[in-house]
Amino acid sequence: LKVASAPLCSERVKRFYGPEFSATTKIYFNYGLTEAMRCCILKLPSEIDKLGSVGRPVAGVKLKFYSGDKNKDFLHNEPFENGEIVTSGRHVSMGYDDQYEWNKRIIDGYFRTRDHGYIDDDGFIFVKGRIDDAINIGGKMIQPEEFEYLIKREFGLDCYIVSLPFRTSGPVTEVLVLITESLQVNSEYFNSIKEHVKVSLGSSFVPAKIYQVPNIPRTLNGKVKRAALRDWLKNEGN
Repeated sequence: LKVASAPLCSERVKRFYGPEFSATTKIYFNYGLTEAMRCCILKLPSEIDKLGSVGRPVAGVKLKFYSGDKNKDFLHNEPFENGEIVTSGRHVSMGYDDQYEWNKRIIDGYFRTRDHGYIDDDGFIFVKGRIDDAINIGGKMIQPEEFEYLIKREFGLDCYIVSLPFRTSGPVTEVLVLITESLQVNSEYFNSIKEHVKVSLGSSFVPAKIYQVPNIPRTLNGKVKRAALRDWLKNEGN
C-alpha cells in the first residue's frame, strides 16, 4: 500500500499487522508537497518503531531545518531541534507563475515547506504541523495537531481546535475553542477534557467552549479547513 497527502493514523496502521491482515503487508508513506514531491518515505513494517515519523529523506533529497535565527546556524540538522522543514534537490519545482511569490519561499537555495518539525538521532523526520496553523496563546505556541492528538488518545474524541480573539476589560486575547461532529459531549465530559488539558499542557491551553457541527469542512483530500471553521464560529457559533 502507498499512502500520501495526509498523516498516517497509528491505530489504523497497527491493524495491518494484527490477526486481520498478513504480517507481510507493506506500507509506504510518502511525505511531500505539490512543489516538492516525495521528500521522505517511511517503510512499514520494517520501520514500525518510527511510526509517527514521515520517514527518512529519499536519495537525492537534501533536507534541513530553518530556525529563523540568522545569529545561529539558521539552516541545520541538529537532532530534536524544532524548525521549519526546508528542502532542495531535483524533486523541487522550478517555480510559480508569480516568480516573486516563489522567491519568498526560497532561502539559501532551499524551498520552505511551511511544515514545522524535527529530525531524530536516526535521521527520521517528524512533522509537528503547519507553521501557518500554529496557535499562540499568551506567548506560548502549540500546533493544533498536538492538542487534537492529546484529546483523541485520552478520550477517543475526534475534535479540532481553533483560536478566536476574545476581549475582556483589558486587551484582546486569544482563546481556544473545540469543534466536533460528535453528539456525545455533555458538560461533564467537557469538564473532564478541560482538566486533562490543564494537567497535560497548562491552564493557558484549556479550551473555553466546545461546539458541535454537522459537518467539518474539508479539502478534497480530507484535510480540515481551519479558516472555514473560524469563519463558522464568527458567524454561527457565538
